[in-house]
Amino acid sequence: MFGKNKLDRYKHEEYAYFRSSPEVLAAIEVVTEDDIRDADGSARRVWEYNEREAEVLQYINAQKWQPRALIWCDAVWASHNGTEFVQTRFRHVVHHGDKFFEFDCLNKAALARAKSTLTKEPGTIAWIDGFERKSHFWDIGANIGTFSIYAAVIRDCVVTSFEPAAANFTALNRNIIANKLDKKMRALAVAVDAQCKVADLHMRDNEEASALHAFGTSTDYQGETFMPSHLQGALGVSIDALVSVFGMPTPNYVKIDVDGLERAVVAGGRQTFADPQCKSVLVELDLNDLSEVSQITDVMKACGMYRDDNVPGNTGRDHGKVMVYNMIFRR
Repeated sequence: MFGKNKLDRYKHEEYAYFRSSPEVLAAIEVVTEDDIRDADGSARRVWEYNEREAEVLQYINAQKWQPRALIWCDAVWASHNGTEFVQTRFRHVVHHGDKFFEFDCLNKAALARAKSTLTKEPGTIAWIDGFERKSHFWDIGANIGTFSIYAAVIRDCVVTSFEPAAANFTALNRNIIANKLDKKMRALAVAVDAQCKVADLHMRDNEEASALHAFGTSTDYQGETFMPSHLQGALGVSIDALVSVFGMPTPNYVKIDVDGLERAVVAGGRQTFADPQCKSVLVELDLNDLSEVSQITDVMKACGMYRDDNVPGNTGRDHGKVMVYNMIFRR
């Protein structure tokens, strides 16, 4: 158990060494800035009118709030039995209708992904909202699991989430457990590819919620070479092999978002996409790359699927020379 008798400001690099013990974590709840409880409203006002964390905590403790906590910069300052702790994790709850789910985030990037679950890609949310209940959904490039968990909770889907990056895979499993979804969700630490092989993930970093890593290459989604921070070994498996060799049920819906390697993933799923049980596939691609658009469209058309550009909210996202678009195909 770590704590300080007085609230000296912790340096950013010290945060990881001041996580609360399991006992303290069980004794307090974090009031997040998106929580609509009265305590958070008061905390937000304290945030606005106090610049020093000591003053903030003194005020909070005087109100006898239970739990007593406040998001402060990169960490959560929490008080329990007179001892102050710093936690470097954030809990974010997403409410949708009469249902909700949560994310256990260890950094700001993960928190940002959690907060934007319903807003970052409204077209993807609208697509998932059209899933048949209890259907099988494969989320290829799941990251920390925002769309996977949404489908499992909101549409009661059986979900397989594919995420090879080690930090993201850990976060994904932590979020599955936080929502008690381990009976209907399965996370696999494999890279989906055109063929089965062992290769290196060329990693940008080792932070959870990060993206733009590449399997078997150091060429990014813009076609440019990047210098990886490190290499991480990974097993690559094709969609067709997952079904024909490993005996996984044919997915009814498939989302493919692998930061520039979509062509390889689609090429490895021809037999599966041609199965009538596979109803729809979403592929993130670059509308400015006419070769990519044509190649993927031709493969899907040969499998009996056609573009659906009428999904509400599904628009392109301008990333400079790349126009990112979630192209949806239906049988």
